[in-house]
Amino acid sequence: MLRGVRSGEVPDSALEIMKIDRDWTVAHLDVDSLEYLRNLPTELIIKIGRLKIHAFHATPDSLLEVVLPNENDQILVDKMMRTKADLYIYAHIHKPFIRYVNGKSVINTGSVGLPLDGLTKSSYALLDLEENRVEIAIIRVDYNLNKVINQYNDSDYPNSEQMVKILKNAQV
Repeated sequence: MLRGVRSGEVPDSALEIMKIDRDWTVAHLDVDSLEYLRNLPTELIIKIGRLKIHAFHATPDSLLEVVLPNENDQILVDKMMRTKADLYIYAHIHKPFIRYVNGKSVINTGSVGLPLDGLTKSSYALLDLEENRVEIAIIRVDYNLNKVINQYNDSDYPNSEQMVKILKNAQV
C-alpha cells in the first residue's frame, strides 16, 4: 500500500485505478497506521519444530505476480519454492487452495474481505502443527456482505461501484 504499484507490475488497464485507490487509502490513514504498515515485513520465514514455513504476499520475489491455483507443478516450484521450506503460504490472488508439490504444501489463504473465487464467504487457512503431524484446512465463513457494500456506497472511495460489483459476485 505505501510503496504503490509500479508500471509493468500490473496490466496498464489496472495501473491508474490502483494508483487512485492507493492515494485514497493513504490519505485516510493516520501517522501511526502508516508507520505500522511501513514496518511490516514483506515475507515471513518461521520454523516450528522441524517444519519451515515461508509466507509472502504473491511470490517471494514479487508483491504482485499472479500465480493461479491451476498452474502446473513446475511453475509453482519455479515461482514459489525458491527457498527451502515445507509449507509455502500466500494470498495475493484471493482464491483459497491447498496443493502438494514434491512433498511440499502450497497454500493460498484466500481473503477475509474480498474473496474472488465465486463464493461470497471469507476464507483463511488454519494450520494445526504437531511434531509428526500437519493438518491444513481452508475455512470459509459468512460475513456481513451487505454491511461492507453499504460502507462502500456511503464512502467517497474512488472505485466503490466496481468494488460492490466484485463483492456481490466474489469475482473480478
